[in-house]
Formats: sequence, structure tokens, C-alpha cells
Amino acid sequence: MKINFFVCLSFCIILFLATGCTALSLPSQSEITSNTVDDKINNCILIVNKNDITSGNYVKLNQDYAELPFTAVMKALGAKVVWLNKTTANITYEDSIYILDTTECMLIKVGDNWNFLIPPPGGTRYYQVIEYELILDSVTMRSAFKLMGTNVKININYEEKIINIG
Repeated sequence: MKINFFVCLSFCIILFLATGCTALSLPSQSEITSNTVDDKINNCILIVNKNDITSGNYVKLNQDYAELPFTAVMKALGAKVVWLNKTTANITYEDSIYILDTTECMLIKVGDNWNFLIPPPGGTRYYQVIEYELILDSVTMRSAFKLMGTNVKININYEEKIINIG
């Protein structure tokens, strides 16, 4: 009985430490809202519909995902983005209207209640806000395009540091 208790306790401690380390790598809410345009980083090239939109946008390539400017990508894909205030925008794309809320990292189709910016099963969502721009990880963005019913693909070439979306 004592052995089972110690095995269970050890497992719980290891699980707690493992999840604690993962949580430490994500930004806090204060970090999310305090970023400015000076924080823009470009360590790769972002091509959307064969146009280079890297300049003036925050684009960062990490070891296994990219951090991408969501509304800039949507505009480059042909969407109309209208900011209602600093945290909310209307996005019209392919005959659908979506509401973007950067404080909650939510993209909801008008008349629906499904958040298209949820992480995929087993995934972790990373986001931050820099001025009016929602910076979203490529895995969640790829999932959003699929949930929206688009044919948009995200291809990342880690060796050449080029991200192609279209």
C-alpha cells in the first residue's frame, strides 16, 4: 500500500513539474498587453499569395512553429479588416464575416459561437498582441484556416527560413 502511494505521489510531482515548465514558456497576460511596435521581429521571410509581407510585421520562426501576424495575413489573403477599437475587428473573408477579439484570442463567425482560434487537439496555443496585431502560432492559424473551410495552406521551410501562405 505504501509503495503504491509513493509511486502515485512521485508520478504527480513529475507531472506537476513537467506542466509547470511548459507554462513558464508562455507569456503572461501583462506581457501580452504591454508589447509595442518596437518588439517587431523578423528572423525569416513571410510570403502570402506570392507577396512578401515581412516588412513592418512581426514574423518569428521558432524551432517547430512560427509566430505570424494574423490580420496582416488575412489582409494579404484578400480579407477586409476593420478595427472597431484596439481589441476588436470585423474581418470579411470569402463572403463570411468574423469578429476578432484579441483580448480573448477569439475569431467567431457572425451568427455562430465557434472560436476558430482554438488550439488543435493536444496542441498549445501561443499568442500575443502587438499594438493592433494578433500574433498567432502557425499551428493554431493552420487549424483556423481549416475550420473556416478555406484552402489556405501554411508551408514552413525551416532551412531557408521562408514561410509561404496561400
